[in-house]
Amino acid sequence: EIYALTREQIAAKERARHLKKLIAGMVCLGFVLALSNLGTSLASAILAEQTKANRDSESVEMKSTGEIVGYQAAGETFEVEQLEYEERRERRKLVSEEIRRDPLQVDHAHRRLGKSKNAMCECQKISFDGGKMREKDLLVLKAKCDGSRTVNIKRKFRDGSTDTDTICRPGVTISVKGRKKRLRGKDVIRIVDQEIVFEDKRERKNKKGKAVFSCERGWCYTSGELFQGDEGEPCDLDHGSDDCLAGLHCYTDDITDSVGVCTRMVDVLRFTDTAEVDSNSIGGWYIDYSQGEHCVRDCAEGLAANCGGLKEPWTEEYATAELCCDRMATYKRFEQCVR
Repeated sequence: EIYALTREQIAAKERARHLKKLIAGMVCLGFVLALSNLGTSLASAILAEQTKANRDSESVEMKSTGEIVGYQAAGETFEVEQLEYEERRERRKLVSEEIRRDPLQVDHAHRRLGKSKNAMCECQKISFDGGKMREKDLLVLKAKCDGSRTVNIKRKFRDGSTDTDTICRPGVTISVKGRKKRLRGKDVIRIVDQEIVFEDKRERKNKKGKAVFSCERGWCYTSGELFQGDEGEPCDLDHGSDDCLAGLHCYTDDITDSVGVCTRMVDVLRFTDTAEVDSNSIGGWYIDYSQGEHCVRDCAEGLAANCGGLKEPWTEEYATAELCCDRMATYKRFEQCVR
């Protein structure tokens, strides 16, 4: 019994010793935290004394010199309304006709994507209008792009997915000009409303390029690389591959989907078990109206199966024959659609 009591007393002393160490550690931690809070308070007081907030530019400036020492951390986001199917096709038709009549028209220079920017060529892709924004809202967006703020632009797709890009940040320049248009059937050129261009000219990785708004009758229509998806980003399958950057195709393995993913042709071929075809020599699928409206592949005739010749840059293109037939030749069975 005496032995048991002695062991209990020893255990109690051991617990007391551990408790004292724990209390000492907590006291030290509290002291360190108090010093940290004091340092933060002093730094905040000094910063408040020497700087001021500019509400107009949402920046922090030195009181003595006016030098900007910081910007807002989060950007405001504006949403672009996607064009309805019929409106988009009408806009696409108008742009295609203008480019065919005058391939080097200055107002459409930003639409020519590819290896050559000086002339139309088979390597190029055309950036068509995909969305719109009310002109009054665009002017609000433009006013916020003062060289210091961050402003984002968001596109929303039919399945609820979104794609957000930064349209304004320090270094982005904005240009506004009247748009010229040649009257149909005449050699007369007139100014129509305005074109607003956002461009970051600094060199950086993963830069998409220009964002262009062509404004008329209170609406501004979007085009340019900023509004096209990079690899892995969403795209509307009804738009063919128009929503994707040059070299990418809007792909899904289910033709009933409304939204696909921007995908390289080499991956499309791998997904469709045709990887033996050289992805550098062929493109997607398009409707050939010259021989009975069939879906053919964008490649030199005879190069591979179903090649129908190289398409024009403004021709709608689909990642697979199934998507081409489903969107462009619904009145035909698949066997009759593909040539």
